[in-house]
Amino acid sequence: MIKTLGKTTASSDEGSIAPLIFGFFMILMSATFVVSDISALYVARRDLISNTEAALYRATEELDSKTYYLSTGRKSHVPIDCQAAERRFRTELLREAQIAAFECDGWQLVARVRESRDLPFQLKILSITGFTNEIRAAVVAEYNGGS
Repeated sequence: MIKTLGKTTASSDEGSIAPLIFGFFMILMSATFVVSDISALYVARRDLISNTEAALYRATEELDSKTYYLSTGRKSHVPIDCQAAERRFRTELLREAQIAAFECDGWQLVARVRESRDLPFQLKILSITGFTNEIRAAVVAEYNGGS
């Protein structure tokens, strides 16, 4: 027994704050890891959307000149050469992304793109080491007929 200022305390009470501090530290670090992983997922998704849309916009520049000059159809839409647009889309999308689908009807392009990445802080105990983003983006080639 230790006697302090007239009070008697048991010696087993000393040092009991260390496990509490360790527990709070573990909770804080776990929360930091989870927030970092969620942020990485969000940033990767925004990056994939941005790159996919940019590649689709560049692919819409592939003009189907025969339809453009001979057609009397949709005056506000620009006809797209589908084969050239797909080739351009595949070359513009310079990423490790997989193109799940590419559709072209001559006026509109639609692409589904998938990308897998590793998490910055992997939870191997729970078998969570990575994530896959899959997006669908579409563009239409239009022009304003002038004013």
